[in-house]
Amino acid sequence: MIYEMALPKFAHAMTEGEIVEWFKGEGDQVEEGEALFELMTEKVTVDVESPVTGKVKEIKVGASEMVPVGTIVALIETED
Repeated sequence: MIYEMALPKFAHAMTEGEIVEWFKGEGDQVEEGEALFELMTEKVTVDVESPVTGKVKEIKVGASEMVPVGTIVALIETED
């Protein structure tokens, strides 16, 4: 199954965010709860954790790109 990882919303007024750095690359295994990428917003910089265990199939948004909340940033292939 393919899980679509969307850019999360951390505050009510948050409309976009910038992926600062990917901690995993395409083909890498990621565990649920493991940091996937670093996200910077107007007010905070946080590590975003993977909500599922699987293999990173595709990174759709590169580092240093500003994208709207809800944008699919990566596809993770799970075993379900």
